[in-house]
Amino acid sequence: MLDRTTGDLVWFAAGARHSRPHASAPGEGRLVLADDQPAVLDPARRTAELLDPATGNVERSAPMDLAPDDNAAVSGSPDQHRLLVSVSPKGVLMVCEFSAESCATPLSFGHTGLDLGPAVEAGNHAVVPDYASGRVWIVDLTEMRIVVERQLFDRPTRFELLVRDGVVFFNDPDSERAGVLELDGRIRAINKYDPANPGATPSVTDTGSGSQPSGVAPASTGGSPGSTAVSIVVRPGHRGTVGEELEFAVVASGTAGVSSARWTFGDGAETTGTTVRHRWRAPGTYSVRATATLTTGQRAPVASVGVIIESPDAPPEIARLKVDPANPRIGQVVRFSADLVGRRPDGRQWTVTGGQGVETTSSAPELHHVFRAAGSYTVALVVTAGSFTAQRTAQFEVEPEPREVRCGDIITAHATLKRDLVCPENVALRIAADNVELNLDGHTITTGKPAESNTGIIAVGKNITIRNGMITGFDVGIGMPGVENVTISNLTVADAHDFDITADRARNVQLRTVTLSDSSSPLAFDHGSSVRITGSNISGKDGGGTMGCSHDSSCVIVNSYLRLEKISCINEEPASEVVIDNTDLTMDQIGYPCKFVTLKNSPRVRISIVSATHLTVEKSSFQQSTSMSGLSFSISNSEFSNTEWTGLSLFCGFCLDSQLVRNKFINNNWTGLDIHILDTDGKSIVISDNVFTGNGHRWQGSPVGPGNGFDLLRDADADPIADVIVSNNHASDNAQYGIIVYPGSNVINGGRNTTSGDPLECKGIECEPGR
Repeated sequence: MLDRTTGDLVWFAAGARHSRPHASAPGEGRLVLADDQPAVLDPARRTAELLDPATGNVERSAPMDLAPDDNAAVSGSPDQHRLLVSVSPKGVLMVCEFSAESCATPLSFGHTGLDLGPAVEAGNHAVVPDYASGRVWIVDLTEMRIVVERQLFDRPTRFELLVRDGVVFFNDPDSERAGVLELDGRIRAINKYDPANPGATPSVTDTGSGSQPSGVAPASTGGSPGSTAVSIVVRPGHRGTVGEELEFAVVASGTAGVSSARWTFGDGAETTGTTVRHRWRAPGTYSVRATATLTTGQRAPVASVGVIIESPDAPPEIARLKVDPANPRIGQVVRFSADLVGRRPDGRQWTVTGGQGVETTSSAPELHHVFRAAGSYTVALVVTAGSFTAQRTAQFEVEPEPREVRCGDIITAHATLKRDLVCPENVALRIAADNVELNLDGHTITTGKPAESNTGIIAVGKNITIRNGMITGFDVGIGMPGVENVTISNLTVADAHDFDITADRARNVQLRTVTLSDSSSPLAFDHGSSVRITGSNISGKDGGGTMGCSHDSSCVIVNSYLRLEKISCINEEPASEVVIDNTDLTMDQIGYPCKFVTLKNSPRVRISIVSATHLTVEKSSFQQSTSMSGLSFSISNSEFSNTEWTGLSLFCGFCLDSQLVRNKFINNNWTGLDIHILDTDGKSIVISDNVFTGNGHRWQGSPVGPGNGFDLLRDADADPIADVIVSNNHASDNAQYGIIVYPGSNVINGGRNTTSGDPLECKGIECEPGR
């Protein structure tokens, strides 16, 4: 939570309250989630910051070019570290990815005086609402272009936009009007109720039918539902002057092409063609629309785009100067560019000055320059249009070229390898200062004593980056005692005799696009360490190896490839957490005593044993027999299929509140689901909405093979008032029983359990006939 009065950030974890004072300017900050990680936009400080959810510390930051009178509405992307910022009243969308060096060029909607709300994201498209007009813009975030401008309501409306499972819903909370918005601009409008007859059935109208519900603006799309979306490309840009000719081309997003199009330009003029040109006779904001026919003969949804036409006498303005990279070094190519508004300039003049005077000049639209000396510099741009002149300056620093690195160096400033190193020292390199980047520049560090105890790199400090190379053959590849904010990227650590990477009391370690291979222990994080691993490949020697996450450490693995024997939380006190998200996983076990283990969004999981105090599994596919145990569990929306034995064997001792819901157990050779509950200690366990199909058909021939969809055994001595509720589960075509609850299990039948095609149907619990 963010206290808007003080700017303090407050969070709760494991029953304790934590805070970070003055995380934003008082009354200014906006707190959102980006890929399930908190981020703060601070318009007053003109920054966006991605935060460590465990500590509240800043992991990454990005500058935001916001003016004092800008009204910024912010939202976060659901699956990446990206912010969408809608800026009123000037009407632009700013997209900032924390992995990039700067935000993307703002996208203008071609209108001013807007009241924009926070964008929602679906399918890498942003939907941006304008409450002042009741419309939305749909933006392709890959190409940063407007796909559709869509009028949802025929009056100013403070409507809601919601996304669930990739579907965009709109709703007017003050009226009966709502609906579903497709990313090509089509809508299915819904009257939630009839104001004159509130008890009547709600009505649904698809714009493809040609009808339109009352109060919802006429559809801007054409054709039938499912037709290919088209968009408009404007050259040279969305701004022009009276009498200036702009070019418009209509392009299709799918495999079909565009055979013809009819255009309107908002000033009464019309024309036809797939590429057309147009001039306006008066200044203003115009909506250009194209109704296209595809090469398939279908009529595509109407595409629209806004353009701003200035008076020939309107002065030019420089909205922003951009220096890329923002902190260049000697020898780097630096790109200078500008965002211009107003009248198109007749000329530009760039001037870069430093301590020795003028560094360079240019009249090109963009200036590229390589600096040969470090120091403070100023870039100035002057643009002219007729008798008008606009100018703007920006200051920046050019950093010295990193010095060459040699074996045994103690590094205290940015440094770059110029060649491969073979180091005989016990420690090849030491980083011993804050704010240091070590660039291996594609080179390899190896050792002259491969059989002895030695380390490739030891890093101590804050804000350290190690990137772009290989470390191989050491006893320990990288050691990090007591560090904070360390990033290791595009790096391979291989053939370590003990550990690839070790960290003790290391906070906010980021491993990005890292390959760790052929060691007995690829990773060891200990004593309150925290690490986030993304886009990486981690495998132990011969498919074995251990990853340690111990003594109150947090280890998060995202979008990666993991091949290990086990992840272990050793000597657990007070608590360690392991999160594996969207990762291809092959492993023998994630081992007790980890306190929290989460497996989610992973399309291929092959693991034998998972044990934790608190276990969460969601939206994952298990492809080998798995045994899980703990004091509480939440297993949902996952699939256990085609395994050699039982899909899932679940043991819960003295269970806390738990659930197993909306899962599928399909074609497992032995049993779909086998649960053994010792006692619930008066807590509630819900087992519902699961599907058990085709299990047990290879158990024949074994004298003990059960061949059932779902086996449930609860200790007969358990407290009889405890609730184990079994409801709305569906069994079909299993070899023997669909569901069997063993005698004395004290299970509550919640009803609506079904059986179909199961020879022995259900036992110990009543099942209805299924379909």
